[in-house]
Amino acid sequence: FFSRVFCCCMSDTDAMQAERPDEASSSKTDEDVPAIVHIDLRLLKQPEVIMHIYADKVHHYYASQDWSPEFYVTQACLGFVAVAFGDYLLPELQRQYCVMVLRPAHGHAAD
Repeated sequence: FFSRVFCCCMSDTDAMQAERPDEASSSKTDEDVPAIVHIDLRLLKQPEVIMHIYADKVHHYYASQDWSPEFYVTQACLGFVAVAFGDYLLPELQRQYCVMVLRPAHGHAAD
């Protein structure tokens, strides 16, 4: 199922080397590092895809070129925190160490 839905964009090794070439591990090969897979808003709205993502313990980085507010809010509500890398938004699934509590700013009425 996973390979039919998603396409590979870049590997974690490629991203590490592009950001910090002096710190990239030379002992890992591309075969050792799981690929970053493409995700979009249409896929994030499919419960069976989300359940597959949550069950997948290998992949935690995803890539998208969708910079829309709807995509960003949807991926954040599903447990991803995204960073920019070139033209890509890289949502990372936060499995254990991230809790986001969204509250109105102090002194502002909630909508």
